[in-house]
Amino acid sequence: SNRSAADDVAKSIEDLGRRAHVAQVDIADPDSIRGYVQEVATTFGSIHSMVFAAGPVLEWNTIADQDVEDFWRFVEADVKGFYTAAQSVIPHLRANGGGSIVALGTIAQERYLNRDIASAAPKGAVQQIVKGISREEGPSGVRANYVMVGGFDAGMGVDLIASMPREFLDAMLAATPLGRWGR
Repeated sequence: SNRSAADDVAKSIEDLGRRAHVAQVDIADPDSIRGYVQEVATTFGSIHSMVFAAGPVLEWNTIADQDVEDFWRFVEADVKGFYTAAQSVIPHLRANGGGSIVALGTIAQERYLNRDIASAAPKGAVQQIVKGISREEGPSGVRANYVMVGGFDAGMGVDLIASMPREFLDAMLAATPLGRWGR
């Protein structure tokens, strides 16, 4: 949702002699996702990989305090968004004889931090979808991986860090081998 930052990243890619494409996609809207995948395939001629590094901006609440409708909005955006993106990309990867799908998840899958249910639960579903893709599409040469990342002081991470309770930030940094946010 930060067009200026996306344009800066695209420029840095183009400065390396590569091609880049920037578009805004609503991950809660399957038609937006499908349209974007087709746009990418048309622009570049094929698709060989997909990195899903998206998700809704979350609220940091306990399970008891999390609004149910907000929780389901987070689940729907993240899970339906990834599922739709992967489902849309798989035929292109098969047509190329294989490719790669990477979903960025959360370390909360291994070390749950209090007040992180709105992130941990949907990413758990995404992780299972990745496992399914790996098993079902491996024979077609399609690889799928789920990468559990920590906090990043970039992109939507800046807003997330600003919204997190101090005890959450301290616990997260204490569990980070480098003791700092990713960059």
